Amino acid sequence: MYPKEKELLLQSNSENVYSAWASIRLGIGNAAFKRLYSALGNAENIYKLSDYSEFGITEKQAKRLSDKDLNEAEKCISSSIDKGFIPISYGSEYYPKKLRQLSNPPSIIYCKGNVPDFDKYFCVKRPDKEERKYN
Repeated sequence: MYPKEKELLLQSNSENVYSAWASIRLGIGNAAFKRLYSALGNAENIYKLSDYSEFGITEKQAKRLSDKDLNEAEKCISSSIDKGFIPISYGSEYYPKKLRQLSNPPSIIYCKGNVPDFDKYFCVKRPDKEERKYN
């Protein structure tokens, strides 16, 4: 394993869990996540918030965000790492700059193998139904 990959795996697991939680609650790519992240600074602050009304969040999104259960997110991160994927949260310095420019970026991405220099090489593959299963 290369230094970059080791560093990513050693980074705060909580940011990955909170980012996975946001992805589960809001969907893979959601403009609401970007608005919340821009205002609150990290996924943990989004998780800790109880009133989302001032952020232009729909009632349905607010209801989903009110579910603070982290079990599914923890399983997702743990299973991904067990399968050789490296989680890269929106707040990571390794998160691709080009993805940050999207109006609805994913809150977390997973990289298998060596983490490339995303500024030079970038390709996105949406997981098929089978790959989305992590239990």
